[in-house]
Amino acid sequence: MNFTATLLCYCMLLNPVINRLPIMGIDRAKFIPSSSHAVDESIVRLNKRMEEAQNAKDTTLIIQSLFDLTQLYMTELGYTKAYESIWKALKLAQESSDSIHMARIYQNLSELYAIYGKAESSSDYIHRAIQINKKFIARDSVNATALTENYFKATVNFITVDKFDLAGAYSDSCLHQANLLRQDTLHKCYIFTAKAYLAIQLGELVLAENYLNQSLKVFESIPVDYPNYAIHKSYLVFVYAYLGDLYFQMGRYPESKAYYLQCLDTMKYLNSHLGLRPYVLYNLARTYNSNLEFEKAYNAMRLSKHMYDSVYGIKSEQNIQLLEVRNNLQAEINKKNKELYQKALVLSQKEHSLFRIKLVLAAIVFIILILIVYARNKIHRDKFQLEKEIRDREIYLKEKAAEELLEVKNKELTTYTLQFIEKEKTIAELNELLKNQMGGLEHKKQLTSVNSGSNLWEEFNHRFNSVNTGFYERLHSQFPQLSSTELKHCALIKLNFSGKEMAHLLGISTSSVHISRHRLRKKMGLDRETSLSSFISKL
Repeated sequence: MNFTATLLCYCMLLNPVINRLPIMGIDRAKFIPSSSHAVDESIVRLNKRMEEAQNAKDTTLIIQSLFDLTQLYMTELGYTKAYESIWKALKLAQESSDSIHMARIYQNLSELYAIYGKAESSSDYIHRAIQINKKFIARDSVNATALTENYFKATVNFITVDKFDLAGAYSDSCLHQANLLRQDTLHKCYIFTAKAYLAIQLGELVLAENYLNQSLKVFESIPVDYPNYAIHKSYLVFVYAYLGDLYFQMGRYPESKAYYLQCLDTMKYLNSHLGLRPYVLYNLARTYNSNLEFEKAYNAMRLSKHMYDSVYGIKSEQNIQLLEVRNNLQAEINKKNKELYQKALVLSQKEHSLFRIKLVLAAIVFIILILIVYARNKIHRDKFQLEKEIRDREIYLKEKAAEELLEVKNKELTTYTLQFIEKEKTIAELNELLKNQMGGLEHKKQLTSVNSGSNLWEEFNHRFNSVNTGFYERLHSQFPQLSSTELKHCALIKLNFSGKEMAHLLGISTSSVHISRHRLRKKMGLDRETSLSSFISKL
């Protein structure tokens, strides 16, 4: 079966408009689960209800229970069990002349045959359902609603086999019937969505876009308190998928890709219509390819194939043959008497008892596995946390050691500089002494000799740079307008020298030091609240 047929059958199977209608006064939502997590529990409840109906000899309730089991099995892709249940229901409906249920059973058979790719048989059974509902439509509003669904299913069937003229006629009948019943816009949007898909296949892209935009607006704006909110909201999966198809045909690949991705996100968020993922991934791969994203296209295509094989591999040739064999034997099954049927029910009860035991054992094993996984994960988390703490501690100790080493070196540099200041003082005193004891010319010669041997400032710069690597570069990068004297000034501020010490070392007055600090603050753009010393020490 191609991807298009898969999508349509899946859409038909999970149509939430009719499958949730109360039939014969029975609350079906109590027995049909909204997610796969409740399937086993729902099967147990339905079997219990069927046992009670058998004890009470309530044929109608037995038929309804078998019908609901069929719906449940189909939702979970259990088509063999669904087939068995629906034929049992048909046998009882025929024996009791229950036309209402016969119409619904024919519809289910139509769905099953469509899933197996038997379009002709599928169309035959949906036509039988339509004829029954048309016959009783005048006296029963339930049949009138069911007829709307029949038309919808017929539309899907004929789209599946590319009979677009018949599909269009049935979609028009479906919409006409919905108008007669005065269904609200939300329910009509299901029909609009199907007509949009039909329009896409016919190349009527503007019409398709109009239908899909109407549906998109309605489904996205459903209020939370609306009946069956989650079920209706999940239909956005199909709207997004069709919008992706539409914009792909239009060559608007970015929009197509966005809607396909939104479709996948909605499936995951609502945990709904997951069987549609292979189809969406397949078309997303085509969009990636058209958008020249070849690696993403390859990955999406590979994942699509894997999911398609795992989800729909159940519909094998062997199962198709099995379906045909059971269909041929059904006439023989219908001739069996009620005694044989009662024996089958007893056997079914035993099987269900065994199933319940298996279910309890499976639950126990599942809980044990969960505990084991939890314990292993906790051990891994604790180990990871301990390793992280050790790494953080090592990093902290290394940073601390580096800070302490820098502090020691800066202290050594400060000591050296202070010694330099003392030497400068001594030189100044010697200069003054020479000036007093010698003549002017002789004094100048001696002073030149003393000054020429003084390279202490160069030594200071060398030592400062070796301790505070990159300090001058960072200063110059942030404040290129600073002069060489101002750079020296900043270095002394970083070493926490006083204004007097800086004045002596730079050979200027203390007031000049204050003026220089004021200019530095101005060039650096510092406000009054920011300390110049703190700012420079962080560089």
